[in-house]
Amino acid sequence: AADADEAARLLDDHVAGMTTEAERLRRAAETLGASLRAESRRVVCTVPGPVLAGAVDQVSASTGHDPDIPVLNGVHMETGSGCVRLTATDRYRLATRTLVPTDPTCPSWAGTLSGDDLRIATSRLRRSPSVTVEADERAVTFRTSGGDVLHCRLLPEPFPDHRLLLKSLPAVTQRVTLGKRRVVTVLEQRAPETVGLRTSPDRPVLVFPDGDEAPLDGTATG
Repeated sequence: AADADEAARLLDDHVAGMTTEAERLRRAAETLGASLRAESRRVVCTVPGPVLAGAVDQVSASTGHDPDIPVLNGVHMETGSGCVRLTATDRYRLATRTLVPTDPTCPSWAGTLSGDDLRIATSRLRRSPSVTVEADERAVTFRTSGGDVLHCRLLPEPFPDHRLLLKSLPAVTQRVTLGKRRVVTVLEQRAPETVGLRTSPDRPVLVFPDGDEAPLDGTATG
């Protein structure tokens, strides 16, 4: 009986409500499933929450949404040898970040976490001084300092062989290390379409299209 605009709004509201309810039921099922698998779960590492959340933000930019290859929307986590490594790739870009766990004797473990679940959990991980990561064969559980328990699905598909890609890269002949704060400040002030980077033995410099230059905090070798 409604007019077209009202009918469209009602349909949108109905679909939104169904989607929200479906997501609530999925998470309830995950929580129940995780509790049933509690005996098979093991602690794989403990890391600072803000550091973990920051690493997820950094590597997530290199995930991709491909319905034929769902694992590309995941973040691969590896632990062992005194480090925790997060890696993501859409087969064009690759980002990896290494963290130092609170306990350097963490066991060797690897799995690909659902990127969607991980991004939802990030805001709560960021507020926790410490996060304990537990894993079983189907999911990863994050336990925060405040007692929150967050679940993240593990993707069953094999993750792309990123080590083969890294090994195939030519040897590094030049390395530039920049202070992030100065770079961000300069780019926010100028906001250019393109920017150049010139390296020299003493100091890296940003070069703008109009010829202006901005010295950076950093070093260049090679």
